[in-house]
Amino acid sequence: MTTDKRFRELNFSSSQLVVVFIAILILGVFVFLLGVSVGKKHSVLAANAGESSLLKTEAVAEKKPQLGEPTNATVQQELDARQQMKKDSQKTGVHPEKKTEAQTALKPDLKSATADDTAGRKPDINKAKPTPAEKPPAGQAGSALKSGIFYIQIGALGDKQSADAFAKKVENEGFPVLVLVPLPTDKRAIFRIRIGPYATKQEAEDAKAKIAVALKKKKSDYFLVKG
Repeated sequence: MTTDKRFRELNFSSSQLVVVFIAILILGVFVFLLGVSVGKKHSVLAANAGESSLLKTEAVAEKKPQLGEPTNATVQQELDARQQMKKDSQKTGVHPEKKTEAQTALKPDLKSATADDTAGRKPDINKAKPTPAEKPPAGQAGSALKSGIFYIQIGALGDKQSADAFAKKVENEGFPVLVLVPLPTDKRAIFRIRIGPYATKQEAEDAKAKIAVALKKKKSDYFLVKG
């Protein structure tokens, strides 16, 4: 009888089969646990990668200048503009701050009771010589006003020479004019120019209309004052 050497028969006992089954079971559990561990590591790495990309995106968003905040280019332009102003001031010999103060000093008096344009004009020195009646004595502000009589205030200037020149112009138009010295309660010297006196309010209103026409102003530019 011939035997085929290509085939071999393995004989296991029942105990050996149990051992082989347990070994295969342990190997399957190990492979399963290994797969679970690898999956957890991949999920942790993916989560970390997502957080890193999110942090980078937030960092880039924070670096973007918000609306209304000055950028480096804006700050540089402002510095260049200031340097240019300094150079111009050195050439002209006028400091920008001093120039601003000079322009402020040239503005007309904002506390003037009227909108008379003569406040911003240079008075004519030759025509600004007031008469003695236009110069109330110092310390007697308002002493020329009569009680119960109406006057029309047509101007209030901070310069006595300008006030006298304006009063002379009004007097040349045929109106009785007074230049009152500053009141003790004035924070700074204010010379009030008024025309009058008028016995009744109606006479004062008529004179107000006439002075507005003569000076080419509106009636609302002047107001009545009762002595």
